[in-house]
Amino acid sequence: MVLQAGVLYDIQERAAARTGNGARWMFGSGPDGVFGNADDVALPLVQLADANMAARWNMHGFPSINPGSFISMPRLADYVKANPAAATADPVTDVTNTYGTLKDFREQIDAGYAMATVRIQKLTLVPGVRWERTTDDGTGFARVTLPTPAGLTLQQQADFVRAQYKPVSRHASYSDFYPNFQARYNFSDALIARTAYTKTIGRPNFTNLLPGDTINDTAKTISRNNPDLEPFNATNYDLTVEYYFGKNTGNLTASVFRKNIENYFQNVQYPLPGGASNGYDGQYEGYIVTENQNITATTRTEGFELGYQQALRFLPGQFKNLLASASYTRVRSTPPPGAREATGIFPDVYNLGLTYNSGRLRVDLRYNMRKSWRSSINNTTGEKTVFRDNDRADLALNYRFSRHYTFYFDWRNFMNEEDLRLVGLNQRVGFHQTAGMSINTGFRAEF
Repeated sequence: MVLQAGVLYDIQERAAARTGNGARWMFGSGPDGVFGNADDVALPLVQLADANMAARWNMHGFPSINPGSFISMPRLADYVKANPAAATADPVTDVTNTYGTLKDFREQIDAGYAMATVRIQKLTLVPGVRWERTTDDGTGFARVTLPTPAGLTLQQQADFVRAQYKPVSRHASYSDFYPNFQARYNFSDALIARTAYTKTIGRPNFTNLLPGDTINDTAKTISRNNPDLEPFNATNYDLTVEYYFGKNTGNLTASVFRKNIENYFQNVQYPLPGGASNGYDGQYEGYIVTENQNITATTRTEGFELGYQQALRFLPGQFKNLLASASYTRVRSTPPPGAREATGIFPDVYNLGLTYNSGRLRVDLRYNMRKSWRSSINNTTGEKTVFRDNDRADLALNYRFSRHYTFYFDWRNFMNEEDLRLVGLNQRVGFHQTAGMSINTGFRAEF
């Protein structure tokens, strides 16, 4: 038996700030920033049109649409330089962007673990336990939105909005024990089975932990962060069987898994109650509050994965340096309480790979396909947001001149595949993006 123990002390500090001028520019509104009144400035839109932009969008499988003319940014910039009155800066947006971005966050994790490795002939057991304590401290700004009085200039409006932001802070600390158990059984040198039981946590995003309320008196809504948000707990079960071919030429793997998540995060809406204890000294009764909360119910995600890897040493010449791989993953998830369907899950994922490695030269060709998946669903109307099948191919090349110097070349999405998102009951095109391919190349030195 082998005993092992250790400690961890980790600190993460994050600061978010906006640099430069974050103002929005309005073109043609005149000095008051309002369109449709006497000080508007007429713009020569035909003169500013971009002749290089396509007149129609190819929706790849859907009817193409005509978006009209696009504005040429260089032409607009030249026109504004010659006609300064055509552009008006919006200092209100500068204020909201600046204060909405300013955040400081510090997270400290103290942890310790103990584990044992016990071997009984062909069976290996690894029980263990981990203890973690997390301490969060953060500062930011919260805004109470008030109706803007009529007749104010843009700068006066910006000053009025600036006064609505107040500094806020947040402190929280939590700790727990997380057991884990792993077992391995060697049926033979070629056939191995592994199983694992683990408990883990998922910490909330720090931006959701800083106190911050945005109150809109016009819409009668309150959008707020939740400083009391706790981490979710996950219980994980895994079982894997591995079969290794002779002479270390490859392997087959099959695994099944399940994850039960408790205390998970979900966006909820509810009317704010009245009374002095509602958190706002009795104000804003009936306003609709939107915030992230912990849900005590359990959701389950489960699936299986098949994998294959083969060294092609039986091929002649340099082809014997090839390694082929393939995998398939299938995942299903139960929806949260009150939801029609689970979202954010990739139900079917395929991977293919081919690697050439001769020592100095390594070339990796990778293909990935994600079948259609749902990113969101309106539980009232049933409207869905669905991403269509998406596939992409990447190529990576590394050549080592010596122990210290390497040339690298990465070509991502070299097939130039697109993203297409469909929304609504009739699945209309809601988002169409051709991200394009990217190439990253250079020399790497290691000493």
